[in-house]
Amino acid sequence: MSSTLSSTGSWFSARPTKASEDATLVPGDQTADTKSERFPITWPSLNKQTLLAIAFPITLCIGIAAGSIWQSFRVTTASISQSAPAPAAPSSNLEQQLEAMSLGLAAVRQSLAELANGLVQMRHDIADLQKAEQAFFDKISESAPRPAAAPAPKPLPRPSQAPPPVR
Repeated sequence: MSSTLSSTGSWFSARPTKASEDATLVPGDQTADTKSERFPITWPSLNKQTLLAIAFPITLCIGIAAGSIWQSFRVTTASISQSAPAPAAPSSNLEQQLEAMSLGLAAVRQSLAELANGLVQMRHDIADLQKAEQAFFDKISESAPRPAAAPAPKPLPRPSQAPPPVR
């Protein structure tokens, strides 16, 4: 029995050898398997005429497809170039759009200027209100007299500290 695997046989074969016919898995016979037994499918040999008979129609179909794609590309390119307007002179529509955009930008600038002026005025108003509030609190604290502190009550003596009653 060989313990190595060779390229012509396997370690175990399903068919029993002559030495042990009742065993199901035994070391394979190294010389019994040939390439034809392992690969029973054989490919038909193709001669040169058969290959040309297959290759020519495939090549012809590829050439026809490439030519039709190229022709449709040329037609599409020509139609795009004809439909594109020539940028020779600016149209009056474009000038009207630019005029409307410039008027819109001027209105936006004016609105921003008004907002900025309103913000400045609001800051001044807030500062004036803070000054008035501070003046009001100062006036209240000066004009209101503080009540006099009440005298602290005298502590009562504890009964243990009281003098004994006179009898």
